[in-house]
Amino acid sequence: MFALDFTETFMELFNVNAAIVILFCCGYILFKIRKMDFSILKARVFLNNTIIHQTWIYMVIAGISIAFGTLIEFSMMVTFIIRIIFLIAFTLLVYSWSLFMRDCTHGLHYITATE
Repeated sequence: MFALDFTETFMELFNVNAAIVILFCCGYILFKIRKMDFSILKARVFLNNTIIHQTWIYMVIAGISIAFGTLIEFSMMVTFIIRIIFLIAFTLLVYSWSLFMRDCTHGLHYITATE
């Protein structure tokens, strides 16, 4: 019974930490993207193979973990591991985009108020 309590406690703490990181990174992305020139941003995204590659890898890992979680819900430990894998992949996805936005905003042109 102790292992189940520890597992539940760990998962709740992990969920809270992942949620904080995801909210912070999403807020940062939204803050940076609202006044950007989207044509330049699109060009930089598609010229940067690393961000595209990381995005697809993290999306595939998150999708596979959701699919496995749907198929295998009979064990608490398996569900626990699948949720951790999903949260890690999704958190890394959002974090990599926030790093990309931070690096790209230094040279991007912002839309002026008159446009």
